[in-house]
Amino acid sequence: MPTTAFDLIKQLYERGLESVEPTAVTAEALSSLGGFRGTGRIVVVAIGKAAEAMALAAQVTLGASIDRGVVVAKQSTMRDDLTCFDVYEAGHPIPTGASLQAGEAVVSAVSGLKSHDTVIALISGGGSALLEVPVDGVSLAELQVTTELLMFAGADIHQLNTVRRALSAVKGGGLRRAMGDARCITLILSDVLGNDPAVIASGLTIPTPRDLKTAWQIMRHFRIEDRVPESVRLALLGDSVPEDELDASRDEIRIIADNETMLTAIANAATEEGYAVEFAWRDWRGDARALGERMVADCQASPADILIGGGEATCRVHGSGRGGRNSEAALIAALALRGDDAWTIASLASDGDDGNSGAAGGIVDGKTIDDENAARVALAESNSAGYLGDRGALFVTGQSGTNVNDIYVAVRNNVSLRNEP
Repeated sequence: MPTTAFDLIKQLYERGLESVEPTAVTAEALSSLGGFRGTGRIVVVAIGKAAEAMALAAQVTLGASIDRGVVVAKQSTMRDDLTCFDVYEAGHPIPTGASLQAGEAVVSAVSGLKSHDTVIALISGGGSALLEVPVDGVSLAELQVTTELLMFAGADIHQLNTVRRALSAVKGGGLRRAMGDARCITLILSDVLGNDPAVIASGLTIPTPRDLKTAWQIMRHFRIEDRVPESVRLALLGDSVPEDELDASRDEIRIIADNETMLTAIANAATEEGYAVEFAWRDWRGDARALGERMVADCQASPADILIGGGEATCRVHGSGRGGRNSEAALIAALALRGDDAWTIASLASDGDDGNSGAAGGIVDGKTIDDENAARVALAESNSAGYLGDRGALFVTGQSGTNVNDIYVAVRNNVSLRNEP
C-alpha cells in the first residue's frame, strides 16, 4: 500500500498507464478486425510517440501477413524486435530533416497499391512533427520557424495542427490520398481532447480540405503574421488547390484509447482501494496557470478524498527556462497551497515528457514553496521545472511509451495512509 500521498499518486498514475498501454490496446483492436486478410497486400505504417509499441502488436497479431512495414517514432527502443518494419527516428515537437526522410519513406510504402490491398495506419500523438512532407515552396527551416512561433505564443493543438495541415502535403488526408484505391484502416491512440481524427497527428489518413483562411487567422490571432517566413505567408494567402475525389467508403477509423480511458482506470483503482473519488477537471484546455489555481480551489471546496481530471493546458514561453505546462500548473498550485497541509496535487503528462522539463510534471503540497520570490521569478522566466526540480517536486518517469494528454490528481493528505494495515 502507498505510504504517502506522493506514493499514492504514483501508483494511480501507473495504473492509468496500464490501461492505455499501446501494445495491448492495439493487439485487441487488430484481433477484432475482419475482412482484410488474404485479399491482397497488407502494409502497416505506425507513426507517433507510441509507434513502436503499436507496431509490435501488429507484428505479433499479423505476422507474415505484413507485406511491408514502416515505423516513425521519436526515439527507437525496439528496433531489433521489429523485424517486419523499417524504423525511422524523427524530430518532435519541431520537425527535422529526419521527419522529411520519414515522410518520403511512408509515402513510398503506401504508393502503387491496388483496391484489394489494405493499409493499416497506427497513429498516436506526436505524428504531426515526426512525419512531414511540406507543400511546394515551403522549406523545412521555414516550417520549423513557424512551428516554434506558434508554440511559444501558446497555440493549442487544434490551432497548431490547423496550420500544420495547411502547410503539409501529407497531413489532412494527404497520406491517405497517396494510398489511392487501397482500403485504409486507421487505429488511433488519441492525444487530442474530443478525439477528432482530423486533428490527431493532423489527420494523416483523414481527407480534410486545407483551411488556409483559418490558418492565417490563427497567425493574426497570435500577432505573428509579420514574423512568419514569406513563403508561409504566400502559401496561406494563396488560393486553395482542389483535391482529387477519393473513395474512402471502405475505410475504418477507430479510437482505441484516449484520456478518458486513463481517467476511468485511475478512478476505478482509487475506488477499489476505498477512496471517495470526484471527477473535477475533465477536458481541460485552458491556461496552465488558471488550471493550477482551479485545482487548489476545487480541492479546498471538495469533500472527496481524491480529485482527478485530464486535459492539456497551454502556456506561453516568456524566458529560456525548462517549462513546461504541467510544471507550470503545479508551481501555481504550490503557491496557492503554501502553508496548507491538506492536499498534495499533481499535474502530469501521460507520455512522461512535459515540454523540455525532463519530467512528466510536478507533484506539490503546502511545503513545496520555500522561497516565494524565487518561485515567481521562475514563473516569469518559464522555468517552473527548474524551481520544482531543485526542491524534489518533479516527477521523473522517462518516456512512458504512450500519449493520451495530461492527468491531474489531488490527494487529501489525511486519508492517504488510511488503508495501511
